Amino acid sequence: MLIKKETPLSFHEDEGTECSMIIKIDDSNREEILNIVKQEKLVIVHCNCPTVDEEKMTLSNETYLWDELIGHKSKVLYADGIVSPPEWQAVRGNSDVRFDLYFEPFPKECKLFMFWEQIREPYAFSAFNIKRNENDEYWVRLHCCPF
Repeated sequence: MLIKKETPLSFHEDEGTECSMIIKIDDSNREEILNIVKQEKLVIVHCNCPTVDEEKMTLSNETYLWDELIGHKSKVLYADGIVSPPEWQAVRGNSDVRFDLYFEPFPKECKLFMFWEQIREPYAFSAFNIKRNENDEYWVRLHCCPF
């Protein structure tokens, strides 16, 4: 279940370069990635997404934590519990899908941000007005909004 990418696992080794794929966390890489999360001070978002009908779900590689005020976007780097394109995962109706995401660090100036999946189709994942906390770990209920 691991998706490999061409760039190094450490964010700072290749700073300034866009990551082309989200790395999925599984048993083979969990310890290594969680160590990187601590060392690099990545932002952790525990997501809860309600479903109504049986459907399929995927998370775009173009998913960000965005501080519109300072113009900063932190890109998603790692995912645990959700797939990214071209894969899709089936989900049950009337349930909560839970997954964890790990994003690039915030600059010190960031105080308020939104979770934003930038896709060309309607109904992107989103969450608004998230206040930054000391440890940069968040529990967020996502919604699908037409953008």
